[in-house]
Amino acid sequence: MIFKTTYTDKKVSLEMNHLLGKRYSFFQKVKRKGVGSSRFIVKNVSVGLLEFVHPKPYISYVNIEIRPKGIIVFFNKKYQTWAWCIPFYHLTIFKSKHSSIHAQGHSLTIGSHNSSPLHFLKKILEAKAKYEKEN
Repeated sequence: MIFKTTYTDKKVSLEMNHLLGKRYSFFQKVKRKGVGSSRFIVKNVSVGLLEFVHPKPYISYVNIEIRPKGIIVFFNKKYQTWAWCIPFYHLTIFKSKHSSIHAQGHSLTIGSHNSSPLHFLKKILEAKAKYEKEN
């Protein structure tokens, strides 16, 4: 599901919490050595996500947050912020020349300035494995 999160909306926050679980507390974030990514460069998106990224000559960025039951991919376009909520049972990550995230019929190929996003994607896969083991 994709939500517009430019302004705080209690209904959207409740829906995101229901779908992905509540945000981690400060101590849980420290224990996990962070749950938010640095910004990733968007290399390619599926047709369904085109309206949330800048047109091709401009660079678009995304950030990813890990939640107990999934991840949130944050897009910024002009003055608007969008959140793509992906439960772990929908999430698939591929690593080839670039890393890509697939879920709910959409795909997002990402890269990074200084290194590959592989380190953070490993954190996501570990969280997904832990979630699947518990459920």
